[in-house]
Amino acid sequence: MSPSDSTRDSTLDLAGFFGADPGWTQTFAVFIPDTDRDRQPIPDYPGWVTAAMTLLRDINGGVTALAEAEGQWRNRADGVVVEERTRIVFSYIDNEPFVQRLAELREFLYRFGRETRQDTVAFEFDNHLFFIPRDRYDPHLPGDPP
Repeated sequence: MSPSDSTRDSTLDLAGFFGADPGWTQTFAVFIPDTDRDRQPIPDYPGWVTAAMTLLRDINGGVTALAEAEGQWRNRADGVVVEERTRIVFSYIDNEPFVQRLAELREFLYRFGRETRQDTVAFEFDNHLFFIPRDRYDPHLPGDPP
């Protein structure tokens, strides 16, 4: 069967056509900006990118850090537009180890927020963007042991 034969159907079986094994479909991404909430450069910015890469690689078996991107966001408190460079570090997830290490991933996000003085920490899961506000950068969620 050629790929064009499959397009007549409602599905395209690329895995079958290329002889590929099925892959993972969900992704998790961390946004690592180069500035803090006061628009000051983050010390050891490359180190934070490496730390995110190492953690996601260890959890899921592989990771990709995209080239630096230019970004902008409007500060809700004062309306000022903030420009910054951001690295997006993402990984396709292997569900079982990902779920087993969620607490470790949460701690990384919280630590990143605290130590780099972020107003919020952004992450993406399964094409949904999430923001962790500054007032939640506590290493323990309610109900967790201290």
